[in-house]
Amino acid sequence: MPTSANKKGVLLPGDYEMPLTKQANLGWEITPRPNLRFTFDAVLVKGSHFLNVRDVNAAVPDPAFTGAPGQVPTRRVDSRYSAVHRYDGSGESDHKSVSLGSAWQVQDRMSLSFSYTWSKTEDNYTDWVTDVSPRNTFDPKDEMAASNQDQRHRILTSFVYNTKGFNNKWTKDWVISFIGRFASGRPYSIFTGKDNDYGTLGGKPCGNFDGGAPASDRPVGVPRSSETPAFSKTVDR
Repeated sequence: MPTSANKKGVLLPGDYEMPLTKQANLGWEITPRPNLRFTFDAVLVKGSHFLNVRDVNAAVPDPAFTGAPGQVPTRRVDSRYSAVHRYDGSGESDHKSVSLGSAWQVQDRMSLSFSYTWSKTEDNYTDWVTDVSPRNTFDPKDEMAASNQDQRHRILTSFVYNTKGFNNKWTKDWVISFIGRFASGRPYSIFTGKDNDYGTLGGKPCGNFDGGAPASDRPVGVPRSSETPAFSKTVDR
């Protein structure tokens, strides 16, 4: 079976438009007292035509393969070339978030604030570099999953107290503050660390047959951005 080891790769310009972002915002602010405020904000953002790169000549299963065990049971769509990297505007993103907040000023000495944000960000591209090309290079929409920037929960709370008005030289002009940040982890993908697209196991073809770089190979059945680390917290005093 012929291989693509000595065949040239090609960079192919595809359909591309300037990136487009559509955004909608909705917000309320309620002040039941002059020193007490509650806020609500909702954001929807849809992005399209982002630069994406994918191999449109990726290896696919070869139904006519009759070679000996150990040979590659795949073929290129166009056998004249190896990889054909297409640069186009198939990248898309989707973001939605809701935020709740409150701020309370207790006289001139103490203030309290709290905010919580839930958000969800998805896209179908990681970057334009070929090392992280999509697993299914023929269908960019199939790669839609949590973005590297996705962070579902964020909490920010702060407390400030000052000794304004104190006359004692040991206690006046002090400021005591606390700022706490708590956030869920950002997702990441699992890679196998090797090229799983070729070879056989038990006489059957194995791998996901995307024909991409080894770094883009994920375990079969494991989607992109499938893992999320634990919550992180930062406390400043």
